[in-house]
Amino acid sequence: MAMTEPDHDRTKALAEPYAFAVLLWPALIGAWLLAGQDGLLFLRYGLYAWLAIMHLAAYGGGRGIGFGNVMVFNSAVVAMACYTHPSPWTLAWLPLLLIGLYSAQRARLTAAMSALPTVNPVEQGNS
Repeated sequence: MAMTEPDHDRTKALAEPYAFAVLLWPALIGAWLLAGQDGLLFLRYGLYAWLAIMHLAAYGGGRGIGFGNVMVFNSAVVAMACYTHPSPWTLAWLPLLLIGLYSAQRARLTAAMSALPTVNPVEQGNS
């Protein structure tokens, strides 16, 4: 059974925050772990470039400024979780991260649904 265009947009909107998370957060954690090592400087700068490109991509592609801002916020939450890692306070960032992923989905759904054409019921009844 093939999906219609609105169903495809809705499915894509629900999946994109998790796709960005899979592409962003391992690079963010890797950059965090390499921060004190001078021997792998090229790898650290490569991860920084990857993070910059992916964060800019979150703003493009019709996703909107809200989605991009939420993904930057989520990356900051992951960075703070890395900062507090050895302590039990690391788990305190998890609810905020889940709220951020939900907010990213809502921002993406709002942008996707506003792009759909609307039907005026008065005009539809006259045809």
